[in-house]
Amino acid sequence: MHKAEIFSLIKLIQKTNITQLKEINLPEDFLPVIFFIMQSYYENKLCTLSNLSYSINIPFNTSKRKINNLINLKLIYAAKRIEGGKHNIFLPTPSLINIFEQYLVSIKSHIGKNFGITNNHLDNNQWFYGANYFKSKIIPKPEKINLKNSKMQSIKILIWRSSAYNFLINQKKNLEKLTNLKIEFFPKAWSELKKEIILNVKNKNSKYDLVLFDQIWLRELINKNSLLNLSEYILSDDFELSDFYYEGMHTAQHENNFYGVPLQITMNNLCYRKDIFLKYSLSNPENTHDLISSLKILHKPNKNQHGISFPGALGMHLGHFFCNLLGATFQTPLFNFPKIYKGYDIENYKENELSTNIKNPNFSVGLEYLKELYQYSHPGTLNLTQGLQNIPFNNKEVCMAFIWSGMSGSIDLNNMHPLFKKISVEPFPTHTKTQDYLLPLGGFNIGMPSNVKNNKIKSIWSFLKFITSAEYLKKLHSLGGVCTPRYSLINDPEVIKQSLITKRISEYSQSHKLQNWMRPPMKNIESIYEILSIEIQKYLMNNVSIKSVTDNLENKVNTVLRNDK
Repeated sequence: MHKAEIFSLIKLIQKTNITQLKEINLPEDFLPVIFFIMQSYYENKLCTLSNLSYSINIPFNTSKRKINNLINLKLIYAAKRIEGGKHNIFLPTPSLINIFEQYLVSIKSHIGKNFGITNNHLDNNQWFYGANYFKSKIIPKPEKINLKNSKMQSIKILIWRSSAYNFLINQKKNLEKLTNLKIEFFPKAWSELKKEIILNVKNKNSKYDLVLFDQIWLRELINKNSLLNLSEYILSDDFELSDFYYEGMHTAQHENNFYGVPLQITMNNLCYRKDIFLKYSLSNPENTHDLISSLKILHKPNKNQHGISFPGALGMHLGHFFCNLLGATFQTPLFNFPKIYKGYDIENYKENELSTNIKNPNFSVGLEYLKELYQYSHPGTLNLTQGLQNIPFNNKEVCMAFIWSGMSGSIDLNNMHPLFKKISVEPFPTHTKTQDYLLPLGGFNIGMPSNVKNNKIKSIWSFLKFITSAEYLKKLHSLGGVCTPRYSLINDPEVIKQSLITKRISEYSQSHKLQNWMRPPMKNIESIYEILSIEIQKYLMNNVSIKSVTDNLENKVNTVLRNDK
């Protein structure tokens, strides 16, 4: 090892040594206790005296003494007893959380500087500790790889028929040249795609080699044995798991097993026309008051200029959108999921203990806000589905639209589009000026049906690994796939130059702004969305009271929620 490396490492250790943390004036043997408490807090796990003692291998009485000392220093506190249990649980105080997180930010900053990733602490949200940042920043073009063999001559892919994935279908010939395989795409509407995945498993051998699936379908697809467990391959050394966004991979994970790889992770945004806003001297609508005020000025239907559009069609569409709106703008989930660190737990809950937030005041306020939006909306809004929601905006028929970022590539990367460089992509407006913003997390994963032939699995995996490689995802990015799921792509200046959306997704991810609890993968969620769509459309189109809407929704949603079929 070069002495210059030795000196740099010594400096790094000195600067990041936790015993230097003056705010926690404790002996070093307290640190394992603090680490365990903090890790339990972030993982939403219980910290008791017994599991603390067992986990860090210290005597029970020693654990008790250290816990009491931390309580006296107001670094932790004892919470209510576990229901039916005998022990208190211990949680960090806001003071300890702040001290601990600021210290970790400092460590990350030192590491970033030492390795040339960042210049100062302000850049910390632009990179993710643990990702592969030592790959070439300029990701090369994908190289040809012959995947054709006696067991696999072609690849059949079931895919969502949408503008969000046209870029992949349009790559058919190029993909065939790169892999030496015949590629067949089978596009299905969103409403039909999940049905086809489930129906396919009834065949002795799968009709498809790979299937694209929405994140919210994961649990149902697993319960119906429709997806193959890919953990053996994803956790292997030759798969760059750490280069994928944590949020993205998490949507393909259930009970510590992986059932797919993210092809895109997307965020639901408010898109608006910068040129129109400049014309009327309007600023970015950061909150609901600003948005409504802007709409009153911009909505001019007699001049064929409409204020806004959103997916308002029956089926899943309107209900799905309203839940995103309820979560992002009013920070309220549809159900009372357990609160956890910067979000809600949509994994470790008991379905029989769930209740709705339909009677929460925020739900009613959200309905009133949506009705205001509808007053200034495009005339075709209540017919817009998830796959068509971007069309009025792309056609310059509305000044604003709620659009998933995966659909933005047709403008963001197309210098021939009349709106190129004329749009802004922003988070949902908040309800209050002091409220921090959130963005609904979405996207599609790609996985294998559970009934693919055993002798084909390794070959299919090789293809799957290829199309989700950094090299090929960069190729797809340039053609419209702006919502890359890999960290390494945001470190590529060529990628960032093409699309700012890609960089924003990374920044929002690292600051916990991207949240998946607005789209929970739970039983009967689509049926619930459909019920919401029907009742909310009635409210928007007719003179129906909010009370009657919420009463109907409460009864109907609870009925579906308690349905075990």
